[in-house]
Amino acid sequence: MANDPTDRAIVTSINDIAHSFGKQTIAEFVEDANTLALLQSFGVDFAQGFHISEPEAEPPAVAALLYPLGLVRRH
Repeated sequence: MANDPTDRAIVTSINDIAHSFGKQTIAEFVEDANTLALLQSFGVDFAQGFHISEPEAEPPAVAALLYPLGLVRRH
């Protein structure tokens, strides 16, 4: 995103639209500090990705609560 003005325009536009409706935003696939800094400068509310944390296993209690609702699929 740092080197692509189109990507920056898309992210800032989506962020601005969401905020104009009173919604918060989350950026996914944040893989480096530069991207995180850009997102913070754009006012993005939350971020997730390998730069933030490696993937973690879902706690069994969360799966037990969500499975009956159909929100978690068992493999």
